[in-house]
Amino acid sequence: MSQDLSRFILEREHAALVVVDIQERLVAAMPPEVLESTVSTVELLLKAWKELDLPVITTEQYTRGLGMTLDRLQEVGSGDAIEKMSFSCCGEDPFNERLEKLGVRQVVLVGMETHVCVYQTAL
Repeated sequence: MSQDLSRFILEREHAALVVVDIQERLVAAMPPEVLESTVSTVELLLKAWKELDLPVITTEQYTRGLGMTLDRLQEVGSGDAIEKMSFSCCGEDPFNERLEKLGVRQVVLVGMETHVCVYQTAL
């Protein structure tokens, strides 16, 4: 018996990549091999997303304390980041406004601190 998975197919006109809080001071706590794997995967996603000319939304949690998005990701096109103070990206008006402006109804959500900010955003 097969399941209908059509609801999981991304629609180009309604999809965005959301990169959550991959910041300088957060990466310092990661083991080097985990950091490299994570950043390489996000880099690949960013490159693919840009090649397909799809929108990318990047967030940064409390930049004064945690720093900016990694230079390596900025170089491949992470875009202008939305600074946030809430754990959920959805708790920030600029984030919600960007989603609305772009007509986004589907997101591919990636980031650091999965157990906090990525999780809270997904809820």
